[in-house]
Order: sequence, then structure tokens, then C-alpha cells
Amino acid sequence: MDDCITVKAGLLAFSRNMAIELAPDNILVNTVCPRFINGPMQDGLADGAMPRLGMQSRQEVRDFLTQYNLIKRFGEPEEVAAIVVFLASSRVIRDREYL
Repeated sequence: MDDCITVKAGLLAFSRNMAIELAPDNILVNTVCPRFINGPMQDGLADGAMPRLGMQSRQEVRDFLTQYNLIKRFGEPEEVAAIVVFLASSRVIRDREYL
């Protein structure tokens, strides 16, 4: 999971730099970095985390991670898709961070 956090931090830094560099050309840069999303990738991360956390099941890992999530549940792929569609639309507000 540490690798994922490092990659997200790098992606955010890159995106902010690109946003600053491309702003004079009126190009908007957005980055979507979802946290805990239901799906095969999350299952793989849970499988890898089980031994390190001393847990026996994916559900145990999910329950553990859920307590650190603001909405106290895992997100759904459709929710990520909705924010991507919004950010790609003309309704997006510039110079905002959507968490």
C-alpha cells in the first residue's frame, strides 16, 4: 500500500506542476486519485496486506481500512466515473480540489 501512496503523491505533484505550466494556455489539468474503491485491485491489495496486518480475510482488511475512510465505506467504480465525467464537462469550476 505504501507504493500506491507514493505514486499518488507523485501524480498529484506532477499534475499541479502541469496545471501551473499550462494555465497560460487556458488548459485545465485534473487528477483523480480515489482511495478505497471496490474491485479486483482492492482485493489484491487486501491479499497483500493480510499477512502484514495479521488478519485472516479480505473482509477483516476492508473493515480495518474503512475506519480510516471519511465516508466509512469503500467507494464504487461508478462514483469515480461520475467525477471523471464531471471534470471533463464544461461545468467544472477552475482552481478547485475535489477530494
